[in-house]
Amino acid sequence: MERRYTYSTGKVITMPSYAFHPGTGVDRRTVRLFDRSQVQPGTTHGGYVAYEHVTVEEKGEGENLGKTVYKYHVPATYGVKQDGIYKATVTHVAAYPWRPVDQEHIPHITGTERYPFAPNPMYDWNRGQLLEEKVYDNTGKLRAEKIYKYKNYYAAGNKPYSVYGIRFAALIPFDMSGYTTLIRYSKFEYLTGVASVLSQVTEKNYEAGSAIPFTCETFYEYSPNHLKPVGIKRTREGHGDFVLTRYKYALDYYVKGMPDTDPTGLLIKNRMNKLIEQTEFIQLGGVNYLTYAQMDDYNGEIYPTATFSLKPATPITNFKPSSDEGMTSITKDSRYKQEKRYRWYDEYGNCRETTDSKDGVSTVVLWSYKGKHPVAVIRNATYAEVNMKLGATLMNGLAAKLVPTKDDFKKINALRQSLSKAEVTTYVYYCDGGPSEVINPQGMSTEYAYDNRGRPTLMYYVEKDEQGQSLIRLQKLYTYTPYKFD
Repeated sequence: MERRYTYSTGKVITMPSYAFHPGTGVDRRTVRLFDRSQVQPGTTHGGYVAYEHVTVEEKGEGENLGKTVYKYHVPATYGVKQDGIYKATVTHVAAYPWRPVDQEHIPHITGTERYPFAPNPMYDWNRGQLLEEKVYDNTGKLRAEKIYKYKNYYAAGNKPYSVYGIRFAALIPFDMSGYTTLIRYSKFEYLTGVASVLSQVTEKNYEAGSAIPFTCETFYEYSPNHLKPVGIKRTREGHGDFVLTRYKYALDYYVKGMPDTDPTGLLIKNRMNKLIEQTEFIQLGGVNYLTYAQMDDYNGEIYPTATFSLKPATPITNFKPSSDEGMTSITKDSRYKQEKRYRWYDEYGNCRETTDSKDGVSTVVLWSYKGKHPVAVIRNATYAEVNMKLGATLMNGLAAKLVPTKDDFKKINALRQSLSKAEVTTYVYYCDGGPSEVINPQGMSTEYAYDNRGRPTLMYYVEKDEQGQSLIRLQKLYTYTPYKFD
């Protein structure tokens, strides 16, 4: 499989800034708003260039397999003063002539607008949002598409809160007759209590030879108790009935006006947006039929201690959503069954032991690289068993290490023999975070190579033959074409 990426023209987000600029003459200098960026360019989803369209073409065994075209929201053009509720910040100039001989001030001159505008970080914060994706077959015919719509969500009422700031600089030319001071100033308006959130996704699939697509629509609603988490998701296929998904978070169990009520134990730990319960229904004739429910139990801890689920054989109408009736604890439907149990979190919040309640099999995950990456996944073993083999010193200190040592990996790989019933998968990473080698329980190694930008260039699988020699079974190559700026 080969994928080729092509990009439309894009925009680089410049951030103009005030700075001193040396002039000519004795003791003469100016302070001005540069028309070119004096600082590092801004980014859009980690990249310096924001592209409106990205095309991904696929080929397999030399054959064209079609393409997918993505369309994104690009940054607003500086010079446009307002985009919806977002306002650009205008630079004004006001003159204050002053004669030093008689200490007399000449009357104020009215300010005028100048370009470019000083940056308002709120102005084009929609940049990078995915607007459309279209899938074409190898003949160029449209086969599927997704259209994304967004809306402004307000924490209170129907408008954001405004916080203002000001930035200014002075242009001070010097001559023998006196001084003239030009003040440049910009008033920044920051919007708070507002977020740009996904409101609707429309999916269309075109069957071969049909001009009428099969349509699926998903609508998103947001809880009034939160700024961004989705409260309700409604999905409808064609003109059929809705599939309804409800989400309840820690703050939804809090009784307003009664500060002592915190049945989840998470509010006091500032974890108010933690998802507690997710339920899925089919809406038929105005009646909700439950098909699935899942709930996390925190038991007063900062991380979940167990997950419960309800999977009825046939949809039910008498489901009882979890609530804070007791005000100090959460009550849930009696038909919930424990699905998983979590124990032994490290200092970075990573769970180190998960037990499947159905078969009782535990899986241990060992973390390192300052808690960023797992270095071993050990199935069919408990934390106590692994701790006994590796020792408390290694178990307690592994997560905090910047890079595990060769001796650490030697001890971890020895678990393949010392815990004979366990299935051990190990991971090694480069300094920039990409995996360099993964060894599965059967001993097959997958190795990776990257270029100097951290992009994968090569992936290959390595097996050992009966004589212990390495055999390369499969390779994947990645190539990149440099982008040229006009």
